Order: sequence, then C-alpha cells, then structure tokens
Amino acid sequence: MFVFRSDYEVQKYSAEPMNDVSEAVALVDLVRDKYAAREWITWGVTLRGEDKVLGLFSLHAWNRHHNRAEIGYDLARSHWGQGIATEAAAAIVRFGFEQLGLHRIGAYTISDNHASVRMLEKLKFQREGVRREYSLEDDGLYHGSAIYGLLRHECGSYGQKVGGSMNAKDKLPAEEAVGALLAEVEPGTTCTAIRSIGAKFANGSFLVEATTRGGTPFRLVIKRYVDQDTGAATKARLEYRTLTLLQTHGVPAPSPVYLDEEGRFFGAAAMVTRFVAGQSMLSSPDALHCARALARTLAQIHSVPCDDGTRRFLHDGDKLALWFTHAGAMPTYMANHPDGPAVWQAVHERLPQLEPDQPTLVHMDYWMGNILWDQGHIVAVFDWEEASYGDPAIDLAYCRMDMFLSKMGKAAADELLAVYEAEMGRPVANLAFWELAAVPRPLHDPNWLAVVREELAQFVANIG
Repeated sequence: MFVFRSDYEVQKYSAEPMNDVSEAVALVDLVRDKYAAREWITWGVTLRGEDKVLGLFSLHAWNRHHNRAEIGYDLARSHWGQGIATEAAAAIVRFGFEQLGLHRIGAYTISDNHASVRMLEKLKFQREGVRREYSLEDDGLYHGSAIYGLLRHECGSYGQKVGGSMNAKDKLPAEEAVGALLAEVEPGTTCTAIRSIGAKFANGSFLVEATTRGGTPFRLVIKRYVDQDTGAATKARLEYRTLTLLQTHGVPAPSPVYLDEEGRFFGAAAMVTRFVAGQSMLSSPDALHCARALARTLAQIHSVPCDDGTRRFLHDGDKLALWFTHAGAMPTYMANHPDGPAVWQAVHERLPQLEPDQPTLVHMDYWMGNILWDQGHIVAVFDWEEASYGDPAIDLAYCRMDMFLSKMGKAAADELLAVYEAEMGRPVANLAFWELAAVPRPLHDPNWLAVVREELAQFVANIG
C-alpha cells in the first residue's frame, strides 16, 4: 500500500503522498477502526490469485437514516488503463445497493481528473454540479470539485452487467402491489414513494411513503421474508406476534400493522409496521449513557410476561444460543482460533452446572445495530425474528461482547450489567457461561473476526 500511496501521480488529486511506512500502518489502523465502528468499508484490490494490494476502494460517509454513502478509490499507477478500477468500483456500487440497501452513492472528484470522471460516467454516475475552485493543488492552481451521484434505480442493465440481477430481497415491491396493500390496511391512501431501507440475509425492508385522502402524509415499512426454504412464513408470524406483545407492554419497537403470511401481495411472506424515525448507531462517544439506556430497555424487555400461549410461539432461546454445539464436534473455525478450543471445552464443562434462573422473553441479537435512537433515547428495538423464551443472560452477554468489539469498552459493558441488575432487582446468573457461548458468532465470520480480533481477545480474557 505504501508504494501507491507514496506515488505523487497517484495522489496528485488526493491526500498528500506518504513519506514513511509508518503512515501506511496508521492508515491500516484507521481503516480497521472505521470498519469496526461500521462507519467505512474499505477493500484492498488485488489481482485474482495474488495477495499484493494494488489499490484501496471504499464506501464511506455512510448515513443509515438517509441510506446513502460515498465511494472513494485509488489504484497503483502500474495498473492504470486496464479496467481494474472500473471493475472494482462496479462491484462496490453493486454491494452498496444490494447488501447495504443504499438509495444513493455519491462521488467527488477533481474536475480535471479525466480518468476518474470517465470511470464514474461509465458507471452511470450523473454529474450534479461543480464546486468551483474548491481545492488548491500541487500545481499551484485552484481546481473545481465535480459532484457525482448514482441512484439505485439508475443502474438499469449496468447492475446486471457487473454481477447479475438484484436478489429478490432487494427488488422494490411493485407499485400495484403496494397500492393493493394500502387499500386494505389504510383505505383511501395513495402511495407516493417506495425505497429500500436495507436488507439483512434473506429479508429486505422497504419504506412506503403515502398520503391519506385528506392529504396527511404517513409512512409504513414492509419487511419481506423471501427465503421460503427457511420457514419465511413462520418467521414473519413470529416477529409480528412478538411486536404485538411488545406494544401491549410499552416496549419501544415498531408497531405492527399487517401480516401477510401467504405472500398474497408480494409473492413472499411479509409484515407491515409503522415507520419509526430515528438514527442507528454502531458505537457512541458517550458509551456510558448508551449502556444505561440499553440496560433499562433490556430490563423492560425481560419483564414482559410470557404466558403459555406466548411461550409456544417463541423459540427455545437456550437451544438457539448454543447453535454451534448442535453438530456434536468442535467446528473448524473454533479449532483454528487460539481461544476456540478453550471456549468449546469451557462451554461443555459449565453447561451441567448452570444455575436455575427464570426464563424471559429474549431478543437473541440485542446490540447497538438493532437499536434506533432519537436525541439520546431509544425509540425502537427491531429485528425480532429470532425472539425466544430463555435465559435473560443471553441478551446481556451478547450486548456486552458487542461493546468490547465496537470499542465502547469494558467500562460501558460493566455499566450495562450494573444498571440492568439494579433495574431487575437481582444479580444475573450464568453470565459467564453465555458470554462464552457468544464468542463463536464472530469466530464463525472471518470478515468480522479480521477486524475485531484484538477486541475479542480482550472480551474472552474478561470472562469470569
């Protein structure tokens, strides 16, 4: 990386060329930290079958509320003019629209950087304006900064050319289908816009903006469960019933409006909820405040009463949290990690010694990424498709691990525990066991593990 980042020609319209390898090391650390905080995603570009990094491409300025990000790129001079930059940028644009659910990707480039301009226009980015004489470059002249943007629907056949059509989860619902749905759930309303607000694994979520007959605007969210082989209708039904339960007991969560188990409107099981305005944060400079808010909301969730009927539709949380043990043998990804065998052994040794504790409603994926905030307050907890009845320490353990991994730190994790126990009026049993059981999640994902390796080691060392 130092080779091309120290090249004046490569950096001519970008950052100052590097003078020392230590600057490259610092950049790697920065990229790693930004990825861990889910603020940037940076890719190193290589030739197929080789390990040498020829360039850096990124999606940054990622705004989850507005579903937009910006693309950045540089490439070693020895590989200019070979189509590598265009191929890499095309793949990243497709990733942004399909995997991150972006609505817009922006780009800024010096107007006189003709190679960059040609690449963006080849990828169908639209020139939206120029910030005149915006930057003083090394030639002693002020250069304009061209503003480019690409909207999701503008990709057209280009999206197919760089890697096939969009997945079913990402495809916007047809306006006719949305209109039919609105006629049933909000008669007399008119759809004014539909846009993606992100996709997760087999499911896609879409914001529907509409107006009533009287002209009052309102918004709904459609969550479509497209993978029928994994019981999409069951997932939709579980999440809908759980959200209904949460509304009854005042837990901040999206308000359920309609359940379409049969896929009558969109060809797949779907759930409709009211839109909740808020901001998703993957980390926070005020970690202790976040920890207290997370603890109080988690205590509220774990205090929701679960009668026999409720328990029947929820998953078995303890069994679900021990997913990595179901095959019997230690998974390869655990065997290959320095802490994996010890975690595997400790889980099996401690399992028979678990203290009896009152099971509760458990979210199973309680972390910052599944929380919406508004002015420092939690306004919604979402993604309830794995809602379970099990040991409440499962949620606490996973949230504490996330605080380590997102660099919110041990102090925040300990504050979470202290405030939660105060809210519940009793100490948490079995926390160390469920913290051990949380560790296989990042071990199972090599991309995630690559950027949280040190933080995960700190978390494991902290387990009692």
